Amino acid sequence: MEGVDEEVEEGRTRCGGQGLDALGLERPAFVANSMGCQVVTELAVRRPARVGPIVLIGPTVDPQRRTARRQLLDGLRDAAREPGSLLARTARDDVRFGVAALLATARSALADRIEERLPLIKQPALVIRGEKDGFVGETWAKTAAALLPRGQLVVVPRQPHAVHYSRPDLVAGMVGALLAEEVEQVGSQLPWRFPHRYVPAVETHEPGPREDLLPFRRDPRGKQPVVLAPNE
Repeated sequence: MEGVDEEVEEGRTRCGGQGLDALGLERPAFVANSMGCQVVTELAVRRPARVGPIVLIGPTVDPQRRTARRQLLDGLRDAAREPGSLLARTARDDVRFGVAALLATARSALADRIEERLPLIKQPALVIRGEKDGFVGETWAKTAAALLPRGQLVVVPRQPHAVHYSRPDLVAGMVGALLAEEVEQVGSQLPWRFPHRYVPAVETHEPGPREDLLPFRRDPRGKQPVVLAPNE
């Protein structure tokens, strides 16, 4: 089935490039979760000139969990941690998608080796992991960020796999910070880094002075994981 999986990936990449053309986008940022990270990283490798900064939220598949049985068990465990509204949306989508398509997608995801692509990605990249992510282990999240030449890891306490759904405010702030830095460094032609001061994360209903721009603490060295405080 290897040839089939490669054909699927090529089709996804081709469609991605055509979508950028249709929208008139040159090097947009990409934010992806779970299997979407596999698609985005494939696009970044095959069409590097078309991809800007990338944010990988819970990138799959964790090499230590690359079996159908383990993914099923992880999915059941993670489901207990996700918001009910997300589970309802997912169930509706799965019904429309169909069993055959779901199985084909799962097979393709398991066959994919995202870890082989990450060292080839030159774009600024942020890996975000929810501390309670049932699919992506701590070791793999650190490894993924380390494999990315310009990668950084942020761990969000108490959050599940779909941290962008459970904490959209926090993730949106991280994306905004990454874009701001990209604009800054492109203009100054400085090596990529996280030059900002430490700014604590805050809840959206408790904004503080100068805390709306960067909702997390970045490590200026760029490779050490950034772990938000428990109350953030």
